[in-house]
Amino acid sequence: MTNIPVPNFFCIGAQKAGTTTLHNILKQHPDIFLPERKEPSFFEVDEDYAKGLDYYFSEYFKNFKGEQYVGNINPNLQLNNVAIDRIVQDFGTEIKMIFIMRDPVDRAYSHYLMSKRRGYETLSFVDALKAENDRIAHPGEYSEYYYQTKEPGFFEKNHFGYAYRSRYSRTLEHLHKKFSEKYIRIIHFDRFITDKKRVINEILNFLGLKGTDNLEIDLHSNTAATPISSTLRNFIYLPNTSKTLLKKVVPESVRTSLKEKMIKLNNRPLSKKEKTLSEEEAKYVFNKYFSEEVSGIEDFLKTSLSKWKR
Repeated sequence: MTNIPVPNFFCIGAQKAGTTTLHNILKQHPDIFLPERKEPSFFEVDEDYAKGLDYYFSEYFKNFKGEQYVGNINPNLQLNNVAIDRIVQDFGTEIKMIFIMRDPVDRAYSHYLMSKRRGYETLSFVDALKAENDRIAHPGEYSEYYYQTKEPGFFEKNHFGYAYRSRYSRTLEHLHKKFSEKYIRIIHFDRFITDKKRVINEILNFLGLKGTDNLEIDLHSNTAATPISSTLRNFIYLPNTSKTLLKKVVPESVRTSLKEKMIKLNNRPLSKKEKTLSEEEAKYVFNKYFSEEVSGIEDFLKTSLSKWKR
């Protein structure tokens, strides 16, 4: 590549907290370059990181045209603090870091619905939370997993880590150890959704760009859904011989495009009732898994998170 893109901002999560929407909005800006493929796996996957930065740039920045601001939006960077350490190692500490926090119960349940839709999850939400620590501590073997990593527990943290990925203090504390306050921007998901234009302009100002009225703001990405056909769902997400053969003859870009089209055709959006946890269950989950965590975040950030409490 003649122009090597040096990333100057990352959004590292949280998953199910609007990162796809943020990606789709920011990539419209003429001065911002984002990889066409959201969530480029590199810093969080041992095998990919071992390939080096040349692989990272050649794989995900092929369409870079010298834009002034280069970003990477990937909530999987929150899976382990090692991803943050690698970013610092490769690009230093003068990198803008964005983190979107969502009500941990709502985020965990949205995550659960996604894993269930993909055919990974068969337990009820409460039973899945009870099983979570044991699943992570005793991981399975997923040789056909699309990340192609041998790291034990990566699959479980990614797809079954409902409480794990809703405990933000691990990430927040590590960010503040590595970066000065002026390079960190914490976004509240509820405010992002209800006042999107203002928040987007605040993010642009944080990055050093002026706000703009030329971006399409009213986007809704990754809405909760359920599969119409479980057979097609299983073909898309679960290992099978046909997909193994297709990998050998069909380019990855073609497979990705086809996969996205099949997912879109096979998904039925959930109603508000279907994607909302009951008040009783939400209260139980908060008190059981997140009460102390939320109080700790309030103390650390010196802010009130009363809307998260039940």
